[in-house]
Amino acid sequence: MNIKYGITKTFLYSMVILAFIFVGLAGYSRIVNEYEQFKREEVTLREEYVKTQENLIKNETEKVIDYIEYKKSQAETRLKEIIRNRTNEAYDIAINLYNQHRATLNPDELKKIIKDVLRPIRYNNQRGYYFITRLDGVEILFADRPEMEGRNLIDLQDTQGKFVIRDMIEIIKESGEGFYRYAWTKPNKAGKDFPKIAFIKHFEHFDWLIGTGEYLDDVVNDIQQEVLARIENITFGDDGYIFAGQWDGLSLVDPAKGKNMIDITDVNGVEIVRELIKTAKSGGGYVRYVMPKLNSNVTFNKLSYTRMIPEWGWYVGAGVNVEKIETIINQKRTALQKRVNSHLLKIIAILAT
Repeated sequence: MNIKYGITKTFLYSMVILAFIFVGLAGYSRIVNEYEQFKREEVTLREEYVKTQENLIKNETEKVIDYIEYKKSQAETRLKEIIRNRTNEAYDIAINLYNQHRATLNPDELKKIIKDVLRPIRYNNQRGYYFITRLDGVEILFADRPEMEGRNLIDLQDTQGKFVIRDMIEIIKESGEGFYRYAWTKPNKAGKDFPKIAFIKHFEHFDWLIGTGEYLDDVVNDIQQEVLARIENITFGDDGYIFAGQWDGLSLVDPAKGKNMIDITDVNGVEIVRELIKTAKSGGGYVRYVMPKLNSNVTFNKLSYTRMIPEWGWYVGAGVNVEKIETIINQKRTALQKRVNSHLLKIIAILAT
């Protein structure tokens, strides 16, 4: 009896021990597999997240670049439309004054009235003004430089050697009106090498050409301001935005608008703006850095994509906070821990049973 009872007891203990070992090993294997799967998912998740963010900021930047290229292409068209309309307005004013007073005033008095009315007119933020030239080259109205009035400018050349007045007179004789591109003086600016396009029209009654012009750099500046206003309103994702700056480091939009950021470095010594400019000039690409404290006390790891606008001396790009992946991974890590705890409870319940 004692032998049989001993054998039974030994068998029972052996089975219990084997059950503990089997259940323990099975539970341990399940938990290890969970952790290994989590590690694989973490790597995949990071890679997929970064790739998604790279595509996002690149696409957003490319859309802005396309918009800028479109606006740039419209610069000359817009300029020509403005000056054609303004010259036609001046011509209409001159015609109306002529018709209104020709019966009561002599030609010299009529000329003076037309000149006096057109002289103070300005447009485009006081940049634009009118000029009148007689077809023998004598300057009748030169609102920007009145000291030139009364002089014959038939031999006047611009900085490119073009005979400006001769060319304009030729356009009037051939077509009666037209556009002309040259380099000229600019109000309140030193020098006379400012690229300009004029539209001129023949005023037959006094054999004048009446015209006005606009400077290309002013039109470009207007377009740049429109572009920046558009950029400042672009957002994407949770907190993505477009940034823009000059090659000298001046930031053109928030979060550091109006500040020169060329010497800004992150906590790891990365010269952020210099790297963005360098990458943009090399054809475009990605830059990683720690966002410095600008308008807040928060810093975070950032990924940006940037490209250049060489004609304007700009770099433009988009950036995102890449630390959000850590929040996602921590959420998955918490879920994993809950699953592990659940497995442990099941193992304990099985062993207790």
